[in-house]
Amino acid sequence: FQTPLLEDELALTGPLLATLYVSSDAIDTDFTVKISDVYPTGEVRILQDNAVRMRWRENTLTPVYMTKGEVYKVEMNLWNTSYVVAPGHALRVSVSSSNFPRFSVNPNNGIVIADTAYPGANITAINTLQQSAQYPSKVTLPVIAHKSLQMPEVHVLKEAELAYPHLTEEYVRKHVATIDGIAKRKY
Repeated sequence: FQTPLLEDELALTGPLLATLYVSSDAIDTDFTVKISDVYPTGEVRILQDNAVRMRWRENTLTPVYMTKGEVYKVEMNLWNTSYVVAPGHALRVSVSSSNFPRFSVNPNNGIVIADTAYPGANITAINTLQQSAQYPSKVTLPVIAHKSLQMPEVHVLKEAELAYPHLTEEYVRKHVATIDGIAKRKY
């Protein structure tokens, strides 16, 4: 899913959430959500992503497997962000069943790592993302109207100078050998 090119900035600050309604013909599979900034050049930069392994969707100590044809609601937290998507860019939401190597491969067979049969045979799952009035899959974005806010002016170097006035260029040059030695020390 991708927005048209943005005509104005889109400021996001806060938690990114996804609510998916999904089904599969496998007893276990993964669903992943990735939110990205698409540059006018075609370059894509990931803002946040996350995955859910369906057998652990209920946060239990034992796996809870899927039933073929049943639709499951999955809530995913994609963590927080504070990011401005520039005009001329687009926002992309990708829903998939794999995000390797960021997340481990799921053979979709339900065998847990502690099982001596792990990983077992790979099963190709046919997964469905439901999107309807009955199953309203969505991504919730923390859009803020930042132009109406008084944003703080931040100057990291000035803040560091105020917080650590003794860390002048002269001090660092004088003690660089000592600092370098501490950094290379083996414990």
